[in-house]
Amino acid sequence: MSAAAALYSSGLSASAITQHQSVTRGTHAKRDAIHQEFDSFLSQLPALMGRSIKHCSPADVMVFMETHWVPAHLGSQTETGHKMAAPSSVEGALCNLSTLFQQHGRGQVWNEDTQSGNPTWSLGLKQ
Repeated sequence: MSAAAALYSSGLSASAITQHQSVTRGTHAKRDAIHQEFDSFLSQLPALMGRSIKHCSPADVMVFMETHWVPAHLGSQTETGHKMAAPSSVEGALCNLSTLFQQHGRGQVWNEDTQSGNPTWSLGLKQ
């Protein structure tokens, strides 16, 4: 291996360590938890749908959030006596899902025309 290639490889390794250390343990735990929850949700869908982290849509994320994540993470009661997930908690969950999609090569944008990219950045989920 040339000196330049060794330096480049060393830089990549150091960068990965820095990235890992720049996020708290709590954030890692939240990301791991939502990853497991989302994988479990996708595995319960009919096999014919062929859903996975690499092959899912904004609609899949919306259904996951509405039918699984929000009901499992209800917070305090509102003035009307109903429990609801805090908006900041929902935003945090979507942010962690976005990072998950980025880590699986789905980028940081959603392309409506090709129905590809990071589904958490679709117009429907950003509203």
